[in-house]
Amino acid sequence: MTCASATQSYAVCDEFGIEPGSEEADRIGAITIELYQQGVRDVGQLKHIVDAARGLDLNGDGTKA
Repeated sequence: MTCASATQSYAVCDEFGIEPGSEEADRIGAITIELYQQGVRDVGQLKHIVDAARGLDLNGDGTKA
């Protein structure tokens, strides 16, 4: 894992109240790393794609999609 992708994964977990080390955090991390390795670097784009992949609402309004 690169420092940038780890930082982005932790930022998402922290921002949306997902416990680091939880199963959901591990899934988000795995998806984020895969996307990062494929060249996705924009945090907004990563959040949007993870949102779609996990069915989460990463727009911050507190509800799941």
